Amino acid sequence: MDEDHQDLAEPTTSFTGNSDICQQLLDRYAHSSAQQHRHLCATAAATRSIIQASDLPLTPVSYFAATITSLSNSKSLDSTAFAAVTSFLSIVLPLVHKGEIKQEKAAEAVGFLVEIVEGSSGSLGTSSVRAVVKCVGVLVAEFCDSNDWNSVKLGLDWLLKFSLDKRPKVRKCAQDCVLTVFKSFELSAAIKKASKSVYSLLNEHMTLAIKMTVAKSVDGSKDDTMSRPECQEVLHLLNVIKHVVPYLSVKMRSKVLSKLSKTLSSQFSAVTRHIFDLISVIFETSETEVIVPCAENIINLLVSYISLQDKNPADTSLFAATLVKTALCKLHDGDIKEWTVYLPMVTESISGFLSSEADTALKASNIFKELINCLIDGKLFSTIQNQGIEDEVIHSDEFEAIKTTCAVFYNTLNTSSRIPNEHFLAAISFLFLKLGEISDMFTKDIVLKLADLMNVASGSALDIEHLQDCIGSAIVAMGPEKFLGLLPISLGAKDLSCSNAWLIPILKKNIVGSSLGFFMSHIIPLAESFQKASCKVWNLFVLSKMLDEFGTSCSNLQLESDEEGRKASYDVLNGINSELRNSSNGTSDGPYHKIISMILGYLSGSSPHIKSGVVAALSVFVYNDPNICLLMPDIVPSVMELLHSKSVEVTKAVLGFVKVLVSCLQANDLQHYHSDIVNGILPWSSISRNHFRSKVTVILEIMMRKSGSGTIKALIPEKYKQFVQGVIENRHGKTSSKVAGTTESKPELSDLTLQRHQKRKFVGSAISSKEEVPRGPKRMRDKKQDSGKTFKRVGDFNHDHLKRGKSNQPQRVGTGARKNMERTKMKQKSEGNVLRPHNASKISKHKKAGKKQQKID
Repeated sequence: MDEDHQDLAEPTTSFTGNSDICQQLLDRYAHSSAQQHRHLCATAAATRSIIQASDLPLTPVSYFAATITSLSNSKSLDSTAFAAVTSFLSIVLPLVHKGEIKQEKAAEAVGFLVEIVEGSSGSLGTSSVRAVVKCVGVLVAEFCDSNDWNSVKLGLDWLLKFSLDKRPKVRKCAQDCVLTVFKSFELSAAIKKASKSVYSLLNEHMTLAIKMTVAKSVDGSKDDTMSRPECQEVLHLLNVIKHVVPYLSVKMRSKVLSKLSKTLSSQFSAVTRHIFDLISVIFETSETEVIVPCAENIINLLVSYISLQDKNPADTSLFAATLVKTALCKLHDGDIKEWTVYLPMVTESISGFLSSEADTALKASNIFKELINCLIDGKLFSTIQNQGIEDEVIHSDEFEAIKTTCAVFYNTLNTSSRIPNEHFLAAISFLFLKLGEISDMFTKDIVLKLADLMNVASGSALDIEHLQDCIGSAIVAMGPEKFLGLLPISLGAKDLSCSNAWLIPILKKNIVGSSLGFFMSHIIPLAESFQKASCKVWNLFVLSKMLDEFGTSCSNLQLESDEEGRKASYDVLNGINSELRNSSNGTSDGPYHKIISMILGYLSGSSPHIKSGVVAALSVFVYNDPNICLLMPDIVPSVMELLHSKSVEVTKAVLGFVKVLVSCLQANDLQHYHSDIVNGILPWSSISRNHFRSKVTVILEIMMRKSGSGTIKALIPEKYKQFVQGVIENRHGKTSSKVAGTTESKPELSDLTLQRHQKRKFVGSAISSKEEVPRGPKRMRDKKQDSGKTFKRVGDFNHDHLKRGKSNQPQRVGTGARKNMERTKMKQKSEGNVLRPHNASKISKHKKAGKKQQKID
């Protein structure tokens, strides 16, 4: 029965002191069959009768006085009646208006209630004790004299005692009351002595708390120490102090922090999280004067804890890192120079988590950013600007702390030849940007190391993109003048080698505006280097001209709807291709490979329009020299990665590239890419819009024709087997009337016949188009020309043009181009005249124009 009363005191806020509380209870519970409700209503009715007999008003304070009187005869009450009376009192007391109970009467009531509970020898039920605790809390906080310590001492000490009670509901109620009492003491004389009471309670439990920090598991089970009730009391006490510590006096907060520092250990224990929680509240709610006395000890212990990394739970290590960050920021804000001593070692401890799994690394990166954002401010910058780089500045504590912090990142970078993860790079990027124009003074070694990683980049396209973004942050921070002073772009006149050419797209993306001095100091000398290297290369590669021509060509392949625009685009790209291949002399590190490496750089961080244009350009290069994919193995993976893009124009361009790739590569070379191609294109087979499904079908048919249906079918995931089977059956349907007994592992004879027939048809169409269009009226010529347009939409690059680039008419070509044509003819013979797509004449005209331009040059 006693336990049933525990919920009766909870809905106090649903009652009002403006009407008879007894009537409110009767209205609510009169029809309830629950025994506790009947007892509560009977108690309320009996109390009302006493008040009415005394001819007093039916107000909350009258009910309070009458109920206290009833409790004075508690010895005559059984447990059920006592529970009902205390529950009724806990409902009534909060409704009494402040000041209606005299301070001395409130103190007497507290003493009376405490005496009842203490005299019961533990015989009272949970709900009865909880109701009395709530009443004592209200009396001490609302009605006792907070300026008279003797008036509140008994009640507060008693509440602190029950805030450690083993019964959860009693403990929770007492903890809430303690917090309310401390809030009411905030501006009173009692706060100092109340704070001392809390500290004394902590001091009493310190020996056990320290013992708990070293408790270890034995044979897989927890140390017996942790199961003892008094150990649980320690945890409850830490929880109480966490809530009231913002209201403690400054002196007591500092003493509590000092005590807590003795419980810290470099290894995780059952009390670690509780201690961290309490320290966090003290750091956040206290001024520097509270933290400074024990800052060194606490920071060193926390750094030690963080440094153990995997030996402690990751969440607690990150919590410790947050605590250190808060402590250093407090010292910095208080103009305490000691933060400069701790920053490097804190950075080193946190940096270990930047290489952890993604979630942990992200949180560690954010903690570091917040730390740097707090500690690196404009004071140092203004000092350098006003005084210049003098010995006084260089040897200042702030300068040395930042320098050492940057050295931590450089040393970490130096431990591996792999590209760090995005969160590590994000932390470095933030450091660049926070240091701003003076970052070159601290991060030179970091920049050079990032450049080394870029020169030998061996990560995924996404990793390289993050690395490029980090380098871009350095450019933005220190400015292109200073950056290129550290990492110049230069061209070798002898071998046409271009150092740090990968910087060009990064510079283009991150240079917002530069001074005339930058242009004169860097761009002009670089252009002169290109000019001295080669007149032919100069015509194509004056720095800005080269980028503009390449960019325009890529764009035109995507946008131009007129024949002349496409022709100019092909001329430029074919010219670049031909000249650089001839100048490379077959070397793997020549300018041909370098320009393609530079082009690949545009696949990261560029707009979808630029990416699709670059893919279209790469298609031209692959068509002219399929072996480049084998010599530069990054090309295909970098392009295939773009199939994860959500951009329609990028996807179109990539599928076009794949079509060129599978058409141009020999079967034995193509097999190296079977898996990547199949896994990349099949997800688009379910999308019919933009002709994605048909494009995938064509690619699969070409692969099956070259490598055999069985070979390709073996690579198909289960979910796409039905689609691929349809492709196979469609091919068989086309050829079954002409082919019998042909195995799937070889190209069908009917395919070859159909190819030759269609090739003759297309060639005839091309000749007819060439001869007839000029003869008709202008309107008819225009109409015929318009009917041949294939570039109708952005991103709709028709790669079939690439199948028409080899003209049979005599042309004057360079040695490299001639060798390439001979290799292509041999390839065509070996493949049995693979089917050529339609509109075969256009690229032929483009290439003739390109060759004529070469002759003129």
